[in-house]
Amino acid sequence: MLTEPSRRRRTLAPVSLAIILTLLAACGGGASPTKVPSTQVGSTQVAPTALPIATNAAQPTTAAGGAPVVVQAAGDILYAVNQFRVLLGTNNGGDPGPKPSGRREINWDGVPDNLAAPNNLPPDFFNGTTAPLARGAFLSTPGTALQVSANLTNPTNTLPRFGNINPTYVDLFKVFSPQRLFSPIGSNIVDITFFVPGTKIPALVQGYGAVYTNVNTQHTAFEYFDKDGNSLGSYSVPLAPKGLSFLGVMFSSPVVAHIRIQYGTVALGPNDDATNNVAVMDDFIYGEPQAIPGAPTATAAAAPTAAPAGFTLFDGSVNLDAKQAAREPSLAVGVTTPGGPADMWVAWDEATAGGKRQVFVSERVGTAFQPRGGSLNIHPGSDATAPSIGFAGDSSAVPWATWYEASPQFGGALQVFASRFDTASGKWQPAGQDRGGKEPSLNFNTSRDAIDSSIFPGSGDPTKPPVPWIVWLETSVASNFVQLFVARGVKDTTSIGGFHWVDVGAIGADKEPTINVDSKRDAVHPSGVFAETGNAVPWIVWSEIGAGRPGRIFTARGVADANTPGGFKWINVPPCPPNNEAACALNVNPLKDAADASMAAGSLKAGEASVPWIAWAEVGPTGKDQILVNRLDTNTRNSFLNVGGSLNVDPNHNGKLPSIKFVGNVPYVSWLEDDGSGHFTTQLRHLASDPQTGTWVLDSPAGGFRRAPGVNQTSLSSVSVPDSLFLAWVEGDPNKEAAQLLAGQFRP
Repeated sequence: MLTEPSRRRRTLAPVSLAIILTLLAACGGGASPTKVPSTQVGSTQVAPTALPIATNAAQPTTAAGGAPVVVQAAGDILYAVNQFRVLLGTNNGGDPGPKPSGRREINWDGVPDNLAAPNNLPPDFFNGTTAPLARGAFLSTPGTALQVSANLTNPTNTLPRFGNINPTYVDLFKVFSPQRLFSPIGSNIVDITFFVPGTKIPALVQGYGAVYTNVNTQHTAFEYFDKDGNSLGSYSVPLAPKGLSFLGVMFSSPVVAHIRIQYGTVALGPNDDATNNVAVMDDFIYGEPQAIPGAPTATAAAAPTAAPAGFTLFDGSVNLDAKQAAREPSLAVGVTTPGGPADMWVAWDEATAGGKRQVFVSERVGTAFQPRGGSLNIHPGSDATAPSIGFAGDSSAVPWATWYEASPQFGGALQVFASRFDTASGKWQPAGQDRGGKEPSLNFNTSRDAIDSSIFPGSGDPTKPPVPWIVWLETSVASNFVQLFVARGVKDTTSIGGFHWVDVGAIGADKEPTINVDSKRDAVHPSGVFAETGNAVPWIVWSEIGAGRPGRIFTARGVADANTPGGFKWINVPPCPPNNEAACALNVNPLKDAADASMAAGSLKAGEASVPWIAWAEVGPTGKDQILVNRLDTNTRNSFLNVGGSLNVDPNHNGKLPSIKFVGNVPYVSWLEDDGSGHFTTQLRHLASDPQTGTWVLDSPAGGFRRAPGVNQTSLSSVSVPDSLFLAWVEGDPNKEAAQLLAGQFRP
């Protein structure tokens, strides 16, 4: 039987500089001048007007009427900069706050040589506790570092204006306040989060503006966000090739908690060309940071806390409310702007003050997490849980999430749902055909409970973009046992959210597209990947339990078949002879229970086609669950080979919930293991030899990765990027306490 397991936007009309001048008296800026001076761009005189907002934006709900005021100029920008300063008020310098009003500025020229190029700038340099560094700005980037350019004269003889990165930048970049400039390294994105100056209390500002140099495409822009992660609008910076630009936006009240800034089209580097634009920044000007009412200091984005073995545990927790319990995290890495830097996204479910569990998603911004949209629940009055997240669509730039929740429309039966994130609106859009009551359930039969959905985007045609594929568990109408089903998304403008779902797999004797080896046993813990040539072959893994036989791990490959529903049929690997399921089980010992299978696609050699690798937990000789790994035999492509022995730190302790991922061409396995006191903690190993030898080296420290000893960890997820691995786990029992969702990064 089936049991449960453990920015709204609208178009805002920007206001021209001429209109701003009529507002100065009301804002305390004095009488407006009688004439609006023109702004020079090269040798052409143009009246300063505001550019259109690049995207729709939400009217700030806390702002008291009126559209944001936009100040901008290109070429001779001094007048516009001074007008923005007047709008924000008195310069409060670098003294600790809070101050009741005024502004803060950063001009980079006070940064010492030892923290300027070729050295990197600490993210919290301007979030110091004492003057003159108490300015309340925390800077981060998805790239590798933040850097301030060198002075003309410096101890290391470094070229100024980022000439250390590309000598042509010395002549390309101009300065507004000599001599230093600011830029991210390894990315063209910077995120700014605000705090009450001199503290770690999250704060809001009324406005923010900055000086740019060498903007020659419309890609350079600011996007403003409120305290809940809702977008307040995106604004383009005016063009001034090889010159200076200024853009400032002021809202009716302090509502801005976070700003994402895009610099040109590419990161600074040695190989710029005419098709790309590199832009860097000079002065920052922003309103006095005001404390977010009721915000706990623990959510402040601060420098990460280093842990042993190359692991960095991010400060704070992912929880939206630290007083509520989080559980069931799922991680993914992707981009929402094609060609942009990849960020880590996390989906999880969290208890709410109303008593119902909601599914939420946040994106990692620097070392903090910013919510993306609100609750994904179809029914806010129902409990939702066990989300899974992945990226699909053109350039894999569309986040998708799946989960399950009870539906009143279908008599309270648990339904699997899926939504995609719309970057323009900042909302999650449910997707699928209307199964009744405008609910896009994926269930094969909406009258039966379905749980444990897992998303694995991919495409059977490597020339086409990936689409969402989802595997889930559902109680069969025919047999009353839990069956494994798979569906893929198909674009359809007539369906909810622009997609409908097609079941994948042959219809069996029970008139269901079940993939179970034995339809009279319960399937559990499914997942999938795309692997092999072009990563165009779908694979799934799961285990089956019950009927008096041990739990066994099975896997199946999707084989293209135009005569099968969904265009694929499922073939067990290894093959399953009639009445001999042990022959196709991956268990090291088919007579011992196995569970918690996890799958990844990867190769040990660069350029080789990926193959499925599988990690699971199986009862070993000591009677304890051991973490084991198999990989597809690259010679036969029809069987699996064991890779080494038990990964457990102590074979006399239980391991569970392994997660396998590739960092480059190296497989990493993380899992939870009993530390001997009854508490589970996260452990990590990587393969340090060829798969025949199977030597797995321990990367986690004694006691595992954890924030504090003596706290039990209850769930685990991982995701990789080319140079590192992200981990997320829950500390504490979500059924008994306010369990916290923690995340960190391991760099080999």
